[in-house]
Amino acid sequence: IHFIGEDMPFATSISTNDLIKDNNDIMIAYKMNNSDLPLDQGYPLRIIAPGYTGSKNVKWVKSIIISDKEVESTWQTGYVYKKIPNNIKDVKDINLDEIQKIPTVEKMPIQSFICYPENNDIIKSNKMTIKGIAYSGGGKNIKKVEILLDNKWYPATLKEGTQQKENKAWAWTFWEAEIPILKKGSYKITVRS
Repeated sequence: IHFIGEDMPFATSISTNDLIKDNNDIMIAYKMNNSDLPLDQGYPLRIIAPGYTGSKNVKWVKSIIISDKEVESTWQTGYVYKKIPNNIKDVKDINLDEIQKIPTVEKMPIQSFICYPENNDIIKSNKMTIKGIAYSGGGKNIKKVEILLDNKWYPATLKEGTQQKENKAWAWTFWEAEIPILKKGSYKITVRS
């Protein structure tokens, strides 16, 4: 399905297979809080596609087209939204004829962030509290978060966000971990989810 915005040439598309899945919450919005959408939010129509890349949330929808191919646009078939092989280090090395064979990035990848402590926070005891958020696109739930410190992985406790329905996790999942600190010093902290 092609979604064409009034701000041409903005256009993107979503696979019909994804649109008809039961766990999909993609919608065409025309109201927000019982009022017409404000212009800066996409009046008169906007696509809301939770779990997808931001480009799928088309504002100022002009037309919706059913096709057997992806829409040709920078935001769909251009190299910026492709999973370019990591051996390509420069844009000029991209073969534009081959780029069409590479799948377009549709859904957000799994991500996790450390939000606390900030750099140079002082550790006042023999434990360090580490907090953050994690998210996975396509509505996939966060199942596990781990922290790496001094070459050892520690489990984090999942907090707010864990109550999201299975395959409908459209919001961040918060996490927290308490890690033992044996000596004063600087530490590199890594998170994975």
